[in-house]
Amino acid sequence: MRNIILFFILIIYNHNNNNKKKITSREHKRLKRKNERRKKRIIKLKKKKKKRKIS
Repeated sequence: MRNIILFFILIIYNHNNNNKKKITSREHKRLKRKNERRKKRIIKLKKKKKKRKIS
């Protein structure tokens, strides 16, 4: 019984957190880095594809 109550509290708590959605600067930096890395990877892949076509 206690587990169920705790579970509901957790859901409500998470719900409240999701509604705020304020990104801290640290998270923002992490996201930016992640995106940069993804872009670089995509560029690398494109270059590789071009090389393959030539050969």
